[in-house]
Amino acid sequence: MKNPTRQTTPPAASVARPRRGRREFYIWSFWFLILMFWDSLLDLLLHGLHIVIEFLELGLEEFLELAFHLEGHEAQMFTAWTGLAAFMGLGVFVYLKVVRLIRSRFRSWAYFRFGLVQWLRDNWLPLSFLSSIYLATLLFF
Repeated sequence: MKNPTRQTTPPAASVARPRRGRREFYIWSFWFLILMFWDSLLDLLLHGLHIVIEFLELGLEEFLELAFHLEGHEAQMFTAWTGLAAFMGLGVFVYLKVVRLIRSRFRSWAYFRFGLVQWLRDNWLPLSFLSSIYLATLLFF
């Protein structure tokens, strides 16, 4: 005999599509904000990055002045050269990562270059030709 308290078919409310969770709402809101306000968000991000770099620079200068008894100008010069070396090292690291990424995605550099030139020929050259015609018509007419 079947259990009379157990339903064999689910109620109609549970058949409907489940509600979206908060996480999905936050993800969609995040992408909406990026698409609508990308310029303001980029400005805010770069401003925050600048403040963090200034904070690190000031901390390094103060550390050098206190630990090695340097004058203010000497500590500033040491900090500037250290920042330049860090920036160059970061540039080399990013360059190597990009090269590895391109090489893992494409069979060879020649294949990548051929595809890039072909894409530029198909997309950008006709656009630049049309834009030059448009500018010529604006100038002469």
